[in-house]
Amino acid sequence: MNAEVEDGEEIGLLDLLTMLGEEKWAVLGVTLAATLTGLIVSLIVTPIFSSTALIMPAPQGAGGAGAAALAQLAQSSGLGALGGLAGGKSNDQLYLAMMRSQTVQDALIDKHELRKRWESRSIEDARSRLTKNVVITVEKQSGLVKIAAEDPDPAFAALLANSHIEELQKMLDRVATTEAQQRRVFFESQIEKTKMNLAAAEMRYREAQASSGIQVTSLLAESALRTATELRSKITALEIQIQASSQFLTAKNPDTQRAASELAALRARLTELEQGSGRAVVNPTQQATVQAFRELKVQEAKLDAIVRQLEVAKIDEAKEGVPVQIVDRAIPAERRSSPKRALMVIVAASGGLFVGLLFALVRASFRRFKSDQDNQARFRAFVRSWALR
Repeated sequence: MNAEVEDGEEIGLLDLLTMLGEEKWAVLGVTLAATLTGLIVSLIVTPIFSSTALIMPAPQGAGGAGAAALAQLAQSSGLGALGGLAGGKSNDQLYLAMMRSQTVQDALIDKHELRKRWESRSIEDARSRLTKNVVITVEKQSGLVKIAAEDPDPAFAALLANSHIEELQKMLDRVATTEAQQRRVFFESQIEKTKMNLAAAEMRYREAQASSGIQVTSLLAESALRTATELRSKITALEIQIQASSQFLTAKNPDTQRAASELAALRARLTELEQGSGRAVVNPTQQATVQAFRELKVQEAKLDAIVRQLEVAKIDEAKEGVPVQIVDRAIPAERRSSPKRALMVIVAASGGLFVGLLFALVRASFRRFKSDQDNQARFRAFVRSWALR
């Protein structure tokens, strides 16, 4: 393609190549200078090493000791869907959020003295630097959590990546332990109340038995009375489990509402059964003895259920939370991740060549412009037209 100039002359491809040939040493000089500059910069820049750790999130629903205990509560009380509620969040995103939390970052900053190492003016600057140097992502294909740490010291980069896993484990343990402690305190208070109620029920039964002079066990042989006792035990166990789950779920939760409906149905059935079975007792004194015996059995069943749940809470409190499953632990890298010296030199050489060609064309054009008398006359007229007079 030809470039037309104002005086009608044309500059062809051969002319352009001739102009570049006249300035070939300038092109080579600029390109060589840029290449050497890129090489020197790549050698001077501090090398950065990257170390990567991989962890596998716990299966959905395995949310720690508290979640496991909640699942046991659901199985024993008939709240079938409660076990999966603790794992409502995606565990990989939960892990990522925990490792990006201020608590974990501050712990890492204090542990490794990052403010001093990075010469950060404030804790916020150290957090920003930590977020920049440690990239945490979730691989879509496998679901694994990837922790990639960068630092000029390869050993420290690996240490920083592994420290994120350690702090994550500590947080999971702390959350699980706190949850188990809350349940333990709740069940311990319920045991004290139930023991007092049991002692009172036993006293009432002894007094009623002494007044009636009958053996209540013979009356309990009747099917209706046995059924009533079983219903009371189920109602008591369900009340305990609903009260315990209220520590984690609201009253508007569908599973809580379903359990409340089941409890209401059991109570209605018990009321109907007791009203029909009352005719089997000879007199009010015997009826009072039967009622006292029922209350005694109910309190015994209630105490037994709470003791079992207390043991579960104690076990959960003693053990650690969900262990972080490490696929790959970070190790010091042998090769730097940046800078890419070859790439830097290539980019610098390419940039130098472009600048050299542009400089050569401008310089050759300006030289030709100066050699043309007509162009010089037009240039002088242009300068005079804009001169301040």
